[in-house]
Parts: sequence; C-alpha cells; structure tokens
Amino acid sequence: MPRQTTDRKAPADRPASSWGVLVIEIAVYSAMVAAYLLIVLRALRPLLLSAEQHHRILYGVLSVLLMLGQGVLLEFLTSLLVGRFRRARRDEAPG
Repeated sequence: MPRQTTDRKAPADRPASSWGVLVIEIAVYSAMVAAYLLIVLRALRPLLLSAEQHHRILYGVLSVLLMLGQGVLLEFLTSLLVGRFRRARRDEAPG
C-alpha cells in the first residue's frame, strides 16, 4: 500500500513560533519583575513593613493582591504581545 503524502509545513513552523512566544514571555516577565522590584516595592515598602509588624492579616491580603496583580498584568501583556507577534508573522508569510 503506498504512503499518502500531504503538503504540510506545520511541523517546521510550530517550533519557531513557540520559541518566539517563549522569548516574548521571558522578556516581558523579566521587565515586569525588574519594574516590580524597583517601583512597587520601593513605593510600598513603608506600608508593607508597617503592615507586617502591626497588621498581619492586612499584610497577607496586600501580599496576595500584589502577586495576583502582577500575574494578571503579565498575562494581559504577554497575550497582547503574542497576538501582535502572530499577526506580524502571518502578514509576513507568503501565500
């Protein structure tokens, strides 16, 4: 029985696309962590230290909210950038 062949280019395209998405996610996450450490923690340091010493429940709530906020912002930015990256690749593709 002869083998059926198909004209698929998907296996060669998928790894490159996945690597591009991974690079974007790493770049965005690195920038966010740096900004988080430099801006948010410096600005909120007095509040967080006071809450940690005097109001443990408030400190816990603030810490969780900061983590959730960073996660939501990361997801939003990476989704936005990955969507633009995929559109740009699709527009560049011949055909």
